[in-house]
Amino acid sequence: MKLRKLKDKYKCCKIKDIQDLNFNCDYVFIFKTPNELSLFCIDNLKLNGVTETENGFCCFAVDGKLDFSLTGIIYNITKILAYLKIPVCAVSTFDTDYFFIKEENCVKAEKAFKENGYDI
Repeated sequence: MKLRKLKDKYKCCKIKDIQDLNFNCDYVFIFKTPNELSLFCIDNLKLNGVTETENGFCCFAVDGKLDFSLTGIIYNITKILAYLKIPVCAVSTFDTDYFFIKEENCVKAEKAFKENGYDI
């Protein structure tokens, strides 16, 4: 399987209102629950209404469209990271999966992915 390392750095934020979002960038991942509105976006994206921020993530994406019948994709990738004690936030879209990892662990994670048969 092939992974792509996205070129930008990312942040995770809590925001007050969906109206505060700027969608003029390639990647914005939005999560809404009854208790919060959170998102992952590029580090330098200017946002209004931010209540909390965690900066400094890199992102790896499964390269290509994944079929919903596939199993074990997230498990196999996160198991590699768990063995190295690297925290990860996995996000799935309709087409594929994304893995956000703190910058200080990105080189270590990329090396581990390659050692476990993933093309980057």
